[in-house]
Amino acid sequence: MEIIQLWMAQGFLPHNKDRRMEDIGQNYFNDLVSRSLFEKHRIYKGLFIMHDLIHDVAHSAAGSICNVMDGTDTQMDFRRTRHLFITEHVQTLGNQIMASQLRTFLCNYGSKMDYSDFFNKIRYIRTLFLYSDEIEALPECIGDLKHLRYLSLEFRRIKELPLSINDLWNLQTLCLDGCSKLEKVPCIESLGKLRHLYIDDTSLEEMPLGIGKLTNLQTLDTFLLAGGGWSKLRELGRLNQLRGRLIIKSGLKYVTEVEDAEEAQLCKKEHLDGLNLKWGSCTDEVDDKTRRDVIEKLRPHTSIKECVLDGYMGSTFPSWLGDSSFINMVDIQLKSCQNCVCLPPLGKLPSLKILLIKYMNGIKEVGLEFYGNCSTLTFPSLKTLEFYGMNSWKKWVHPLIDNNVFPNLEELSIKDCPSLQGDLPPHLPSIRRLEINGVEQLQSLELKNSSSSTSHLEEVIVGLCKSMVSIGQIPLTIKSLRIKNCEKLGYVEFDEQSKNLSRGSDYEKGLRSEESIGVSSKAALELPLLTELVIERCPSLISLQQSLLLPALRHLRLNECENMEKLPGELHNITSLQSLMIGKSPKIHSLAEGGLPRNLRSLEIVEVNIKQAVTEWELHLLHSLETLRLINVGSSTDSVECIPCPHLSLPSSLSWLEIKSFQNLKTISFYGSTLPNLTRLYVIDCPRLESLVSNLTSLKYLEIENCPELHNFPEGGLPTNLTDLEIRGTKIDKPIKEWGLHLLTSLEFLILENVGSCVDTLESISYPDFPSSLCLLIIKSFQNLKTICCSTLPRLHGMFINSCPKLESFGDNGLPPHIELVKIEECDMIEQHLTSDPNGCIFTENGQYSLPLSGSQPSSAETTGT
Repeated sequence: MEIIQLWMAQGFLPHNKDRRMEDIGQNYFNDLVSRSLFEKHRIYKGLFIMHDLIHDVAHSAAGSICNVMDGTDTQMDFRRTRHLFITEHVQTLGNQIMASQLRTFLCNYGSKMDYSDFFNKIRYIRTLFLYSDEIEALPECIGDLKHLRYLSLEFRRIKELPLSINDLWNLQTLCLDGCSKLEKVPCIESLGKLRHLYIDDTSLEEMPLGIGKLTNLQTLDTFLLAGGGWSKLRELGRLNQLRGRLIIKSGLKYVTEVEDAEEAQLCKKEHLDGLNLKWGSCTDEVDDKTRRDVIEKLRPHTSIKECVLDGYMGSTFPSWLGDSSFINMVDIQLKSCQNCVCLPPLGKLPSLKILLIKYMNGIKEVGLEFYGNCSTLTFPSLKTLEFYGMNSWKKWVHPLIDNNVFPNLEELSIKDCPSLQGDLPPHLPSIRRLEINGVEQLQSLELKNSSSSTSHLEEVIVGLCKSMVSIGQIPLTIKSLRIKNCEKLGYVEFDEQSKNLSRGSDYEKGLRSEESIGVSSKAALELPLLTELVIERCPSLISLQQSLLLPALRHLRLNECENMEKLPGELHNITSLQSLMIGKSPKIHSLAEGGLPRNLRSLEIVEVNIKQAVTEWELHLLHSLETLRLINVGSSTDSVECIPCPHLSLPSSLSWLEIKSFQNLKTISFYGSTLPNLTRLYVIDCPRLESLVSNLTSLKYLEIENCPELHNFPEGGLPTNLTDLEIRGTKIDKPIKEWGLHLLTSLEFLILENVGSCVDTLESISYPDFPSSLCLLIIKSFQNLKTICCSTLPRLHGMFINSCPKLESFGDNGLPPHIELVKIEECDMIEQHLTSDPNGCIFTENGQYSLPLSGSQPSSAETTGT
């Protein structure tokens, strides 16, 4: 923990032969937390905050000994300051600081100070944190800071540290994580007191010389191995005080001598919690026997808790992996071990809770060896098991005595295993979450635990299972069910007491009996906990059970189920339902009998063929409805000529309204009292729409597209609070200058495409036509437009211009100085005036350009500062 290392640097923590300073500091910190001087962050795990009142008391008690400069007050008294934290750029720091007495200097803004002079003044500094995006080198005089114990650098451009770093004999913590381009650290063998070294986020390719002599080192987040001879792996041998997690990064492929691995002495590092071994891309320099012998010698101490093997290319796993003596092992990840043909006996690990097996293409069968000794309880503590990207895996073999396997498994995930044909564990008494995704050969899924009367299953996700024909016996404990991309799925059964139906042969023959599609004649079945039901892209599914009672359902989504004919029965009685989406299911001709649930907040009906009269929908009764999307809903809207109307009355709670393909709609007439909360309105593909009348002051987003009979805007003008206006495919004849766009002082995005005759004679668009708030402008098919004068639009960052053949300039002053992107298509005239420029901000199909420098008009490159 960083704060403990800062305490150590100041000498606040006593030296004790029996206890580490870090442990003493942790006890101090825990005591402060218990007294509420520090509080755990509510969102970010591992972070702590200090209450403003506690901070103010601490600041008052510290007086002028501790100072924080934020750029606003540079007239502070620094005569007694020993600890200084600078949070923002300070122009006049100068000689205000009594540098000789500083013990702490933390500066997290990009300073340009002369570090040679500064380091000569802070000879007694103990804690130093520096940040810069520009500095490329540190002066050698940093080695004169003999009292320095904590050094953290975030220099984004520095590539090499000075040789004098090796002279910082008292250094305890060296953090270089923020030096992303750092390529070389000199010999550090003299830093005998170094306890914490952070180099993970750097560009180093190998460890600095002398790392093996730092026997007090306790934190080493990454150990780097380079090719070309001696691997330096043996330098880990004397570092037996290492704690936390050790990552040997991407270089184990270079280890050609077994002795290197043996001399690393990982088995003696009893304080390590985690070991991450990464091989990187395979090399032919090492034969299979050497790979196997190397990993065998990398056996960690049995106190290890986490182990990751990534990219190991040996044919077998080491004997120690799965050894029951590793009683503390809780997390194992096996990744990209492509040549291994069988898994280690991990079932014997008594404390293992998390197991990830990923990209193991050599595995064709998970057999009994995976479980270890099947006569005893196997995987007794495992809670999460995930298989991912196992392309060759075909079969999963289970012990005959299945009661002894996975007794506490809560999450099982099998993803992207296209060859697996079935044989999932038959007995998972504690399973809560099951995800099956990309298992293309799996034909059926039965979710009932035959050996257990009680099920804990809460969440089921099934996706991309091309051969899946049925999902049956889903228990009543289910809370979330999501099924996607199962093209042959025809049966979904929720009743865990269901009959054993013979379904497979029916599907193979294309038969669809009432039972085979999941329609039950039983009495109503209640799923009291189901809150989410999503079924998407399952074209063979005809119906769900009509006898279902779903009192807790909050979200229902049925999308791209081409043959589904009915919605779940009793839909109107689901008072908890908040969102309902029905999409691309053309055989659903009516909403559920009895109407829609009254508490809906979101209703989306997209590309269906609802024949039920829109008057029967009773939308006006949905007093909580906020989002309504009616897109290609079928003949039910043919009678609607105006909105609102007796046929289609809308609730005042609406904030989002989208309508598309209302074939006979002629008028939309909204007033503030009608829909006072409406902020988004989208009207698309309404071929007979003639008028839009609105004074909605709440409206911020307005899109009108493909309404060819619309000739004019509302008489009172456009809503003045619009931030986004998109108009496409209309026949507006009122001149743009009379639209009142300049009155829309909040407008940021404006799209005008094929808007009608209003642009036929338009030759110029200038600043007064647009509001100064505009950020993005898109125009298309302005056939006679010659000039766009936009240089004075202060916030304009982008323009897209298409099919304006006569456009030739951006006015006398060119483009705005802050423009970032101008994209031009099918504008031949102006393209002739552009100059090829890799730094230009004008893009066409042929390349990147700027405007030529001519007369008083600066080029685009000059105006943008590129």
